[in-house]
Amino acid sequence: MEIGSGSGEHGVVFQKRFPGIIWQTSNPELVYRKSISYWIENEELTKKMPQPLEIDVEKFLGKFH
Repeated sequence: MEIGSGSGEHGVVFQKRFPGIIWQTSNPELVYRKSISYWIENEELTKKMPQPLEIDVEKFLGKFH
């Protein structure tokens, strides 16, 4: 699980480098999730790497303050 995956470039690099694991990306911003999805498709990882999750750690942590 990667929190705040950004554009997704490095996520696909890790997925390709470590094929024995499933690299789960996430980002609260739709534009970044779309970019991650593009990278997954562009690198032909759609059967191995799941689509990014919408996780906002700041909202989650706000529940504890």
